[in-house]
Amino acid sequence: MARAARQVGFALAAFGAATAAMPGNWKAWQELGQTALEAGQPAAARDALARAVALKPDAVVGWHALGNAQRALG
Repeated sequence: MARAARQVGFALAAFGAATAAMPGNWKAWQELGQTALEAGQPAAARDALARAVALKPDAVVGWHALGNAQRALG
């Protein structure tokens, strides 16, 4: 369990760095959002995924993940 948490933390940091370095990269925002959702951070996931779909509105995977984040928020 601790190993998985460390891996998620590492992934969040890596995707956070990627979005900072490449703010127009929709895939980096998508991955950050998916990882945040898996980490139990639905508000952060929603924000990242909203950015992803704003950058690439035809990415169905982004809309699906955004819906999951919204549902997790209630």
